[in-house]
Amino acid sequence: MTVDWVGPGGKGDTIQLFDPTAKQGEGALVRERRLVNEDFDNRKVRIIVPTEPGFYQLRYWNRDDRKVLATRQIEVLPAEVSLSAPASVDMARPFMVSWVGPGAIRDSIELYDPDGDNGNGKFVTAKRLINGDTEARTVTLIAPTEPGDYELRYRNGDDNVVLATRPIEVVAMEVSVAGPEAVDMGRPFDVNWVGPGAVRDSIELYDPDGDNGNGKFVTAKRLINGDTEARTVTLIAPTEPGDYELRYRNGDDNVVLATAPISVVATAVSISGPESIEMGRTFEVSWVGPGSNRDAAEVFDPEGDNGNGKVVYSKRLVNDDMDHRTVKLIAPIRAKTYQLRYLDGMGRKVLATAAIEVVATDVAIMAPDAVPAGEMFTVEWAGPGAYRDSIDVIAGDPEEGKVLASARVVNGDLDARTVKVRAPKQPGEHTLRYWNGEFREVLATRPITVE
Repeated sequence: MTVDWVGPGGKGDTIQLFDPTAKQGEGALVRERRLVNEDFDNRKVRIIVPTEPGFYQLRYWNRDDRKVLATRQIEVLPAEVSLSAPASVDMARPFMVSWVGPGAIRDSIELYDPDGDNGNGKFVTAKRLINGDTEARTVTLIAPTEPGDYELRYRNGDDNVVLATRPIEVVAMEVSVAGPEAVDMGRPFDVNWVGPGAVRDSIELYDPDGDNGNGKFVTAKRLINGDTEARTVTLIAPTEPGDYELRYRNGDDNVVLATAPISVVATAVSISGPESIEMGRTFEVSWVGPGSNRDAAEVFDPEGDNGNGKVVYSKRLVNDDMDHRTVKLIAPIRAKTYQLRYLDGMGRKVLATAAIEVVATDVAIMAPDAVPAGEMFTVEWAGPGAYRDSIDVIAGDPEEGKVLASARVVNGDLDARTVKVRAPKQPGEHTLRYWNGEFREVLATRPITVE
């Protein structure tokens, strides 16, 4: 309620709500509000009325003199407080509760288990009224996963007093998960489910023998991310063969409601390409394996990153020819022995490898020693001729200098290995370079004068 006041308005002055009958007639302070925390211009202060009906006293208390300067009596009347909800609700399902009451900022609707905690009663869940629909006076709660008789309660947040209760029954419902008896490793598979389908519920794949026999979570998918009409989700089998468990997990209580066994079966995995390939060239790799969405074929340098190994080039299998199980990769520009790898994208595990040697090729550029500024001139080149390769005119350092002119080799005559470049307008001594666009390295250079 709002209280108007007239008085000194000192820094420590307060408006108090006092119960003169408390403590066997000695009286007790129920509420107080500092004037500095309220509307000084309009001389108003807000105080929350207690939940106990009766006659109280409003008091102006002066801090400096530690005296009550003014009083007036106020009666707190009983207020209607009630709850309405379904008589029963399926376990783990959301349900709506309508309420009548003060609707104060800290008030909440609770779900309480009278038999919980060995008969001492146990709080289950709650929702602040301000988090529901305050106009329609409704909140939504989620039923627990344990069937039984519960109690809805309206709790006043300021006095921590329960103002109204009503019973509600949580009813058991069918919950199940079903998938194939066995699935090839790394392959996607569908799981059918029956259950509450709450917003945080998920279907999990669990390894009972994982983590040294303590069990280990493998992967999961929220039900809302699957087909909620057909009640199916798609999971991806791990790459480790063995006996696993499908589980329906309720996200609110973090309780497993149903399980079903599933076996992951080993499948053949291999990768093969040419024994050798010229540097920078595109080449085809054949593969056998799960072919899952995140699986990839890689070119790996075992000696890279100071001996720790380094992925040089990678391509998702789904981005190439899935029918023929082939993928196109690009050879690195360093001549040495590399490794082709089949990578399981989900588990980040290498499932198959094969050696491949990258062979050095001649890289050269032939052009006039001097060209007129702004004129076209022809450059002959030898090199990989890859899609992003180019012939550039560079001012300054060949690696990091400014590109003054450029022409992609694929835009020239690939058979004759020539490309036309327009000379920059800036005269001077520059560098002509062969640039490998895929690995962003200079493979050949020669000086050129722009006149």
